[in-house]
Amino acid sequence: FKSLLARKEYYKLAKEISEKRNFLKVPRKYILLSKRILSSFSIDSKKFFVGLHLRSNFDERTNRNTSIENSKYICELIKSEGGIPLLVGANKFLSRELKNYALDIRDICNTTYEYEALQLFIWSNCKFWVGSQSGGTLPASLFGTLTLWLDFHPSGHFHPPNTKDLFVPRRVFNMNLNRFLSWDESTSDRYRFCQTENVL
Repeated sequence: FKSLLARKEYYKLAKEISEKRNFLKVPRKYILLSKRILSSFSIDSKKFFVGLHLRSNFDERTNRNTSIENSKYICELIKSEGGIPLLVGANKFLSRELKNYALDIRDICNTTYEYEALQLFIWSNCKFWVGSQSGGTLPASLFGTLTLWLDFHPSGHFHPPNTKDLFVPRRVFNMNLNRFLSWDESTSDRYRFCQTENVL
């Protein structure tokens, strides 16, 4: 009974978040500071920008990582439409790989305080968010910001309650069949183990 009640409350919250652009409010001082930081680097905060948080760790959960090829492609699409891709929470590897594709906001912040303020500004004011299965993607929904989940895997994992989010699943290659599984196959009972991160 408790799980049914929790599910009902979850979907009630999801509906409320999805219908509001700013479910949470960022304090004005952080907005002003962020605009100053952007303008000091000749970045027009009125121009549309997209926040990106793309997982690229080398650990036991590499299936959650977004491919570098897809990361570059989405940045090129954003730029081709006149937008600015802003990279949030990137490690050194990803920052280096996307150097010519997105601006790592660490490069324009002098302090941790500035960095945290700018993250809040981007989560709440970007046109949309692009992310993967990683913590830095989750806060966008609290501001009612639509998220494009890129290379989403495993598909049964929790995601924030924004019913307008879009999910692009990771393609799963089956070595026995020597081909990629279709979406229906990868979520079927027969191949359900491809949706786990447990190697056993």
